[in-house]
Amino acid sequence: MARRFRNESSNEPLISHEHDLFLVALEIVEQEPERRERLWANARRMQKEFRTLGFDTGVTETPIIPVIIGSNELTFRFWKTLFEEGVFTNPVVSPAVPEGHAIIRTSYMASHTDEHLDFVLDRFEKVGKHLGIIPGGTRRARTNERRWGRFTFSKDRLTAATKTWLKNLWPLNGK
Repeated sequence: MARRFRNESSNEPLISHEHDLFLVALEIVEQEPERRERLWANARRMQKEFRTLGFDTGVTETPIIPVIIGSNELTFRFWKTLFEEGVFTNPVVSPAVPEGHAIIRTSYMASHTDEHLDFVLDRFEKVGKHLGIIPGGTRRARTNERRWGRFTFSKDRLTAATKTWLKNLWPLNGK
Protein backbone atom coordinates (compact mmCIF):
# COMPACT_ATOMS: atom_id res chain seq x y z
CA MET A 1 0.00 0.00 0.00
CA ALA A 2 1.35 3.43 -0.92
CA ARG A 3 2.11 5.93 1.79
CA ARG A 4 -0.47 8.64 2.19
CA PHE A 5 0.74 12.08 1.16
CA ARG A 6 -0.38 14.90 3.41
CA ASN A 7 0.02 18.52 2.44
CA GLU A 8 1.16 20.18 5.67
CA SER A 9 -0.18 23.56 4.58
CA SER A 10 -3.72 22.27 3.99
CA ASN A 11 -6.66 22.84 6.29
CA GLU A 12 -7.28 19.10 6.48
CA PRO A 13 -8.54 18.10 9.94
CA LEU A 14 -6.14 16.30 12.27
CA ILE A 15 -6.62 12.57 12.46
CA SER A 16 -6.87 10.94 15.86
CA HIS A 17 -3.18 10.16 16.55
CA GLU A 18 -2.07 13.57 15.27
CA HIS A 19 -4.55 15.20 17.64
CA ASP A 20 -3.18 13.14 20.54
CA LEU A 21 0.41 14.12 19.66
CA PHE A 22 -0.61 17.77 19.48
CA LEU A 23 -2.13 17.57 22.96
CA VAL A 24 1.01 15.95 24.37
CA ALA A 25 3.19 18.64 22.76
CA LEU A 26 0.96 21.38 24.15
CA GLU A 27 1.14 19.80 27.61
CA ILE A 28 4.97 19.78 27.46
CA VAL A 29 5.02 23.44 26.40
CA GLU A 30 2.78 24.39 29.33
CA GLN A 31 4.47 22.23 31.98
CA GLU A 32 8.12 22.77 31.00
CA PRO A 33 8.72 26.49 30.33
CA GLU A 34 12.46 25.93 30.71
CA ARG A 35 12.44 24.32 27.25
CA ARG A 36 11.16 27.56 25.68
CA GLU A 37 13.64 29.57 27.73
CA ARG A 38 16.53 27.39 26.57
CA LEU A 39 15.36 27.56 22.95
CA TRP A 40 15.30 31.36 22.99
CA ALA A 41 18.62 31.55 24.85
CA ASN A 42 20.18 29.35 22.15
CA ALA A 43 18.65 31.46 19.36
CA ARG A 44 19.81 34.76 20.89
CA ARG A 45 23.30 33.39 21.49
CA MET A 46 23.70 32.14 17.93
CA GLN A 47 22.42 35.40 16.42
CA LYS A 48 24.88 37.36 18.56
CA GLU A 49 27.83 35.03 17.90
CA PHE A 50 27.26 34.91 14.12
CA ARG A 51 27.21 38.72 14.01
CA THR A 52 30.32 38.91 16.21
CA LEU A 53 32.13 36.63 13.77
CA GLY A 54 31.18 38.97 10.92
CA PHE A 55 28.29 37.07 9.34
CA ASP A 56 25.19 38.88 8.09
CA THR A 57 22.06 37.28 9.59
CA GLY A 58 19.62 39.84 8.28
CA VAL A 59 16.55 40.48 10.38
CA THR A 60 15.40 37.37 12.18
CA GLU A 61 13.27 36.86 15.26
CA THR A 62 13.04 33.07 15.33
CA PRO A 63 15.30 30.11 16.15
CA ILE A 64 15.68 29.70 12.39
CA ILE A 65 18.64 31.93 11.63
CA PRO A 66 19.65 32.72 8.06
CA VAL A 67 23.32 33.41 7.33
CA ILE A 68 23.49 35.50 4.17
CA ILE A 69 26.33 34.33 1.94
CA GLY A 70 25.57 35.98 -1.43
CA SER A 71 26.08 34.06 -4.66
CA ASN A 72 24.50 30.66 -5.25
CA GLU A 73 27.90 29.12 -6.03
CA LEU A 74 29.58 30.41 -2.87
CA THR A 75 26.59 29.33 -0.80
CA PHE A 76 26.81 25.78 -2.14
CA ARG A 77 30.56 25.71 -1.48
CA PHE A 78 29.97 26.95 2.07
CA TRP A 79 27.16 24.41 2.64
CA LYS A 80 29.22 21.49 1.27
CA THR A 81 32.26 22.38 3.37
CA LEU A 82 30.14 22.77 6.51
CA PHE A 83 28.62 19.34 5.83
CA GLU A 84 32.10 17.84 5.45
CA GLU A 85 32.98 19.47 8.80
CA GLY A 86 29.99 17.77 10.48
CA VAL A 87 27.44 20.62 10.45
CA PHE A 88 24.07 20.03 8.78
CA THR A 89 22.45 23.16 7.32
CA ASN A 90 20.23 23.96 4.37
CA PRO A 91 21.31 26.12 1.42
CA VAL A 92 18.60 28.44 0.09
CA VAL A 93 19.41 29.88 -3.33
CA SER A 94 17.62 31.82 -6.07
CA PRO A 95 14.83 31.79 -7.08
CA ALA A 96 13.76 31.02 -3.48
CA VAL A 97 15.65 34.18 -2.44
CA PRO A 98 16.65 37.16 -4.60
CA GLU A 99 19.71 36.69 -6.82
CA GLY A 100 22.87 37.49 -4.87
CA HIS A 101 21.21 36.92 -1.48
CA ALA A 102 21.57 33.14 -1.10
CA ILE A 103 21.63 31.94 2.50
CA ILE A 104 22.61 29.10 4.74
CA ARG A 105 19.56 28.26 6.86
CA THR A 106 20.37 27.22 10.41
CA SER A 107 17.86 26.18 13.07
CA TYR A 108 18.19 25.53 16.77
CA MET A 109 16.37 23.54 19.43
CA ALA A 110 16.21 23.60 23.21
CA SER A 111 18.05 20.28 23.26
CA HIS A 112 21.19 21.80 21.69
CA THR A 113 23.91 22.05 24.33
CA ASP A 114 26.56 24.75 24.63
CA GLU A 115 29.02 22.19 23.24
CA HIS A 116 26.81 21.71 20.14
CA LEU A 117 26.59 25.46 19.61
CA ASP A 118 30.36 25.92 20.09
CA PHE A 119 30.98 23.17 17.52
CA VAL A 120 28.74 24.93 14.98
CA LEU A 121 30.31 28.33 15.64
CA ASP A 122 33.85 26.95 15.34
CA ARG A 123 33.02 25.34 11.99
CA PHE A 124 31.24 28.45 10.67
CA GLU A 125 34.26 30.55 11.65
CA LYS A 126 36.71 28.13 10.04
CA VAL A 127 34.77 27.77 6.79
CA GLY A 128 33.82 31.45 6.65
CA LYS A 129 37.45 32.49 6.91
CA HIS A 130 38.62 29.82 4.47
CA LEU A 131 36.14 30.98 1.82
CA GLY A 132 36.75 34.68 2.51
CA ILE A 133 33.21 35.35 3.71
CA ILE A 134 34.33 36.77 7.06
CA PRO A 135 37.56 38.55 8.03
CA GLY A 136 40.56 36.36 8.82
CA GLY A 137 41.22 37.60 12.34
CA THR A 138 39.84 35.61 15.25
CA ARG A 139 37.10 37.50 17.05
CA ARG A 140 35.52 34.76 19.10
CA ALA A 141 37.17 33.69 22.35
CA ARG A 142 37.75 29.96 22.53
CA THR A 143 38.49 27.76 25.46
CA ASN A 144 40.08 25.02 23.36
CA GLU A 145 42.01 26.52 20.44
CA ARG A 146 42.73 24.03 17.64
CA ARG A 147 43.97 24.25 14.11
CA TRP A 148 41.81 22.43 11.57
CA GLY A 149 43.38 21.68 8.23
CA ARG A 150 46.82 22.57 6.99
CA PHE A 151 46.17 25.56 4.76
CA THR A 152 45.46 29.21 5.43
CA PHE A 153 44.35 31.54 2.67
CA SER A 154 44.09 35.30 2.80
CA LYS A 155 40.98 36.82 1.24
CA ASP A 156 43.10 38.23 -1.62
CA ARG A 157 44.70 34.86 -2.40
CA LEU A 158 41.34 33.10 -2.25
CA THR A 159 39.73 35.72 -4.52
CA ALA A 160 42.57 35.45 -7.04
CA ALA A 161 42.46 31.64 -6.99
CA THR A 162 38.67 31.67 -7.42
CA LYS A 163 38.88 34.07 -10.38
CA THR A 164 41.54 31.88 -12.03
CA TRP A 165 39.49 28.77 -11.40
CA LEU A 166 36.33 30.37 -12.84
CA LYS A 167 38.24 31.70 -15.87
CA ASN A 168 39.56 28.20 -16.59
CA LEU A 169 36.17 26.62 -15.94
CA TRP A 170 34.18 28.97 -18.16
CA PRO A 171 36.51 30.58 -20.70
CA LEU A 172 34.96 33.50 -22.59
CA ASN A 173 34.99 33.15 -26.39
CA GLY A 174 37.49 30.28 -26.21
CA LYS A 175 40.17 32.54 -24.67
